[in-house]
Amino acid sequence: MSGAVVISVIGLLFRKIEDIGKISVFLWIAVIGTMAWIIGGGFMHGNFLTPIVHMNDGLQFDHAFVAALGFASVKSVYSYLGYYNVCHLGARL
Repeated sequence: MSGAVVISVIGLLFRKIEDIGKISVFLWIAVIGTMAWIIGGGFMHGNFLTPIVHMNDGLQFDHAFVAALGFASVKSVYSYLGYYNVCHLGARL
């Protein structure tokens, strides 16, 4: 399956630069639409009063808190390092 994706991407990029520009604008619109869909779903189905109700309960350092903090840290560091690697490799070309 991944091989088919690579071949299709190569096929899409093997065009005139104007066509690639149109494809990139289309994909950009798709990304913006997907982000709007996700944000809209969060607003429609979000449970915004729960943090306010439990605001004065205090901070509890239990297993769930430590696990959530660890998962968030891994995602943040991975995202930062991925962005750094892309910029670093791009500078080499």
